[in-house]
Amino acid sequence: MILNVDSCKINVIMKTKTKKIDPVFKKVFKIKITRQYTGAMLPQRSFKAPNPKRLPLAMTRKKPAFIHCIENSTMDGSDRYARRVEARFIDEKVGYGVFAKKGIPKGEVLGVYTGKLKLLEGDSHSKYLFSFHAKALKDVLVDGKNAGNWTGLMNHSPYKSKMTNVDVKEFFYNGLPYIIFFAYKPIRKGEQLLYDYGDDYWDALSTKPKDLQISLQKAAP
Repeated sequence: MILNVDSCKINVIMKTKTKKIDPVFKKVFKIKITRQYTGAMLPQRSFKAPNPKRLPLAMTRKKPAFIHCIENSTMDGSDRYARRVEARFIDEKVGYGVFAKKGIPKGEVLGVYTGKLKLLEGDSHSKYLFSFHAKALKDVLVDGKNAGNWTGLMNHSPYKSKMTNVDVKEFFYNGLPYIIFFAYKPIRKGEQLLYDYGDDYWDALSTKPKDLQISLQKAAP
């Protein structure tokens, strides 16, 4: 038997959720990405604040510069931390990178890593996960995949590399843990902001960062 379907009109409608381009990344950083811009940490229901007494003293000691950065990082990217950097597309392998719009002195606080603050899950293998070294926070992650700020665009460079100019500090404030970026050494205008992602990052992704260095060197001023 031959079934003739020429006269049958079958319309299949597939409903797919199309992610919108984030307006802040588009307006402030001139890039089109779907990640939601947020200047604040977004604690998820699974997160429970640890007892500060179980954290390293260096993490809980009051640091005015860190607190200022946390409290003044805005949701619209208008803060001074966001205004002194810009995003540029490097290549298909690396994607975007962050570059200084003006000189930044050594030791200057650059910004705070933001995203969804949550507990470690079995399938946590995002490129935008940030973990903490403190034992009391070993199961806590900051996930910047779907929500975060410009710091999530910074690229990797080995700690001993001459190109590396950014380092991180863990900080605990008002019941939440934070990752604070600061200038490891003076950063020149037009220079890309780079820091070491750490061996755990590459081990989790089963990837080696060697190939990325070629692209990063081409982007150097």
